[in-house]
Amino acid sequence: ICSAATIYNPRGNAGHRDSRKRWSLLFKYEGETLYTSGNRTLRSDSSHPVLLPRGCTYEWQCIQAGHCIFLEFECDLSLPEPIGFFVGNGNKLLRMMKDLEYKLTLPSPTVHAEGLRDAYSILLYLLQSNAPKYTPNNKAQRLLPAMEHIAKHYNEHITNDTLASLTGVSTVYFRKLTLRTKK
Repeated sequence: ICSAATIYNPRGNAGHRDSRKRWSLLFKYEGETLYTSGNRTLRSDSSHPVLLPRGCTYEWQCIQAGHCIFLEFECDLSLPEPIGFFVGNGNKLLRMMKDLEYKLTLPSPTVHAEGLRDAYSILLYLLQSNAPKYTPNNKAQRLLPAMEHIAKHYNEHITNDTLASLTGVSTVYFRKLTLRTKK
């Protein structure tokens, strides 16, 4: 971790960066900034942090004034374009980044290790926030109580009658449901 800081960007502020030297996570928790690389434009605001990889070239423009917190760090990987995320309500991310910013100012012998841990936690949070959510279809949702029962009692004798009663259907219909779901 090289640095973490909060800055204020006035409206209309803009710039260009060629082949970025370090990775940086930027989170514009007030206002809005646009990052353009090639044909792609990413927005950074209170719901959209932007990860700027080492090696990427981009232009940025502050559309709406406000504060931005950034975390700059070393990583061996290089990527040609910025990466955008959606976090919904950015309060948790802001708190995580502010905590890391503060910790890096402390004269603690463990600050480097704690900073790495916190930086990885932030990156993991971003990856998890963009992970596709599993939404079962109606049939799978109907079978969910039976699947949970099987997971908890896999080493016991389980009958179709028991599983059918957990799902609220007849044993015959339960068998049909499980056959259709397998296809």
